[in-house]
Amino acid sequence: MEKNEDVTDDGLTAIDFKTARIRFTDETTVSPSSTVSAPTSPLQHPSPTSETNTVPEESSISSTLFSTLRRLSESISQLSSSGSAASTAAAANGATRGSISGASGPIPTGGSLGGAAVEEASRQVAQKEAERSLKTYFAFRDGGHTIANAIKECLPVITDTSNREGKLIGIWLLTEISHWDVEHERLVFLTERNMIIVKYDLIQLTLIEYRRIPLRLINRCVYGSLRYPPGSIFEDRNQTGLRISWQNEAEVPQSVNWNPFSEVPYVTFIDHSAAADLSETIIAGSGITGYLLQGFLQPFITACRQEVDAHSGALSYEETGIMIENYAGILSHIYNKAQLGFFKRRGKIAF
Repeated sequence: MEKNEDVTDDGLTAIDFKTARIRFTDETTVSPSSTVSAPTSPLQHPSPTSETNTVPEESSISSTLFSTLRRLSESISQLSSSGSAASTAAAANGATRGSISGASGPIPTGGSLGGAAVEEASRQVAQKEAERSLKTYFAFRDGGHTIANAIKECLPVITDTSNREGKLIGIWLLTEISHWDVEHERLVFLTERNMIIVKYDLIQLTLIEYRRIPLRLINRCVYGSLRYPPGSIFEDRNQTGLRISWQNEAEVPQSVNWNPFSEVPYVTFIDHSAAADLSETIIAGSGITGYLLQGFLQPFITACRQEVDAHSGALSYEETGIMIENYAGILSHIYNKAQLGFFKRRGKIAF
């Protein structure tokens, strides 16, 4: 038998049935009474038993073979079509849902894998930059132990044994903004009766000065965004602050406001400049309650209300913008940008 076979793109064999025919060689003679063993070719009908079968005539053989080949070709075509459809459906389903090693979920594409790698690299770079920035602050140069030692040194000095302070509520390391818009690093001790603001030299490890503000004298607290007056050459700060007053600000004379060394009856706090880069390990090792203004606000307002009510006073709390009267203070702007009010390592010098 001769058959023309072509190999298609999907690896299947197409059979040209028009040229399919039976050829008998000269050595083979088939008669109606001849018998042969059961055919072994898959193209012929196998015998259900081991008995011999009689070979039909040539026309019957050709017709049967042709029908068998046709059915076989149709079966192969159907299998090919169903296999291709199943492969396409599986590929589409895998692109959206997917399953790898029995774990369901979306299969990441090359783009998402690349994006994840870029994000991880960016995160590592930002983490290293934050660690490098923290090392420039003397407050965090040894994992927060410098602050812990400063607290131990300050507590016996700023508190007394007459129970005048009451219970210690917490200790914060915040940034104080003066009335001349100058930022300074300050330790803030909050007790049941007082707020104590400490200036501590973290380089020389020396207590320089401190101020004790009785909570019963505080009459106004303003929490909100910091802004400059309309005529200022500076843009508003993208920061939130807390201004604590124990006297009406309108009663402060201009001679005091315009004197950078004078003391005004209010204080303004914001977050510490390194608060965003601090880890829980450093916070726990330093003994500090926190470095964020948000964590200081609620304990302070609660203690202040209790003390003011105990002395029949009145406390006003507002959430609005805080005005910083700096119209053209270029020197204070440079001072703050260089963070000269913080104890830092600056190249070969430190101040």
